[in-house]
Formats: sequence, structure tokens, C-alpha cells
Amino acid sequence: MDGSDGPGLAIMDMATAQLTSFARVETLATVAKFEPRSSSLLLGGGDGLVRVFDLRSGYTPVGAANLFPRGVVHDLDIEGTAIIASALTTQLGPLGQQEVVFDSALRTADLRMLSRQGAELYFAPGAAAVRWHTTQYSTSSSSVLVASPGGALQLLDARGGMTAPAELQTSVLSRSSQLCGLAISSSGMLIAASDTAGCIDVLAPPDAEYEHLSVNAYSNPTDAPDPPEEGLPHMDWESSAGSLLLLPEAPEGSSEPLASSWPANLLGKRGTRYATPQDVLSTIRTLPPQVSN
Repeated sequence: MDGSDGPGLAIMDMATAQLTSFARVETLATVAKFEPRSSSLLLGGGDGLVRVFDLRSGYTPVGAANLFPRGVVHDLDIEGTAIIASALTTQLGPLGQQEVVFDSALRTADLRMLSRQGAELYFAPGAAAVRWHTTQYSTSSSSVLVASPGGALQLLDARGGMTAPAELQTSVLSRSSQLCGLAISSSGMLIAASDTAGCIDVLAPPDAEYEHLSVNAYSNPTDAPDPPEEGLPHMDWESSAGSLLLLPEAPEGSSEPLASSWPANLLGKRGTRYATPQDVLSTIRTLPPQVSN
């Protein structure tokens, strides 16, 4: 957050929605990520640095990685000790003016060795969002899901190797909007992408079977309704609800469609808007038992 005395880092308690602590930082943060397993907070800044704070030892940065010396950190993600970040940069426009664009370069770093820069990945359209892609059966951070402003998704090799140009396209361009958010389920099978039009696309791999899709390791398949049994009463959509003798009929010649406008004697017990169990049971037709010789 940016206060009157300069940018600062505010920590809030989500259970009470109260500000628990506040500390000053060197530069205004553009994106923040928290890693709960190591209690590490990562701040990407306008100077291209990713600063790491250990919340167990205070608010002094324990390290910084200069990933984009000539850019602004736009998005970042952390999985274990692996960091992936994208940036905004400036380039010369067609009329000679400077314009801000999404950088086509992505950079990785290791939380334990921030001074050493990791692999550099390339995504031609420019990365509007980037996420580590892991599954519930594997914790290794070997794949990176990157999204363009137009909603094109591509899976890259985090080691910097060449990847196949297979892409998954969202419906962002059809709404004349721009992608602004990206999330992956913990199972790694579902992807959610939001755009500036206020829409959210939920996507799955094209070769995945619908019955086997899950959000997390605890997802259970949806139980389908049981097929109707033979012999049950059937009512067409055009039929009146009173044809089953379970609901009262509207008065003859009445143009009131709402039951609240009907007389009280047609709605069961006086003063209520429902039929008592005795009234419902009295409408059920029964047949006398037949004794066979």
C-alpha cells in the first residue's frame, strides 16, 4: 500500500479483518505472493526486483532477485522454492512514442539462491499472467502455464527447453476484453481465466474425460439422478397441477395466477399457505384389498 510517507507493507488478520502490523518498504509493490509453507512473502516492484520477506523474522528483506532490470514486475508465482515472474516493459511505438507492452520474456529463480538467475522462457504474445502448473500427484515445478492478454494459454517447460506450440484459447477475444486473472485447481485439471468484461472461463485439457475431472484430491463424482421408475404418475407440462390431486385447483373463471390471491379455503388451513399432511393424505386414492379365492 502507498501511504503519505511512502510505500508500506501492511499485514492483516483475515479472521478479524484488522491491521496487525505495518512496515515501510523501499519501492511501491506491483504484485505480492505469500508462500505459507515457508512463511515467505514475495513483492514484485516497479524497479524489476523481486524482494523476499520472512514474516517469522520481521519485515527486513532477506533477499532480492533482479529479474527485470529494465522492466516492471507484472505477475509472479511461487511453488516451494521456485519463482516464476513476468514483466511490463517499454518499446518504441509505430509513431516514435514509448508504449508499455507485456514482455515476451519470463524468468525463474530459486528462493534459496536469489543471486543466481534461473532459466529464461520465451512467450511471443507477452505474458499477462503466469502460474506454476502442478498436479495433485506430483509436486515438482517443471511446467509453467502462461496466458496472453488475448486469452491464449500455453504450457512451457520451466527448464527453458523448446515446447510444442499447442495452445488453448479462451473466449476473451470474442468478448472484446483482456485477460486479467488466472488460477489453476490443486488437481491441475481445471483452469479458470477471468477478463475485463467480468466473465470467467473454466477450461479443461481437451483429452480429459468429463467423468474424471476433479478440482482437488477430495472431489467426488456427482451422483446423477436415478432413472424414473415405471408406474409412477406422469404429468405433462401442459397439464394442470391439480391433475395429481396434490395441489388445489384455481377457482373457475379466476384470472389470478398466484395462489396467494386465491380464497383461503383453497389453501388448506385458514391463515396458512400450505396444505397439512392430513389434507395431502386425504387426496390419495386407495383401492380396497382384493381377496382371491
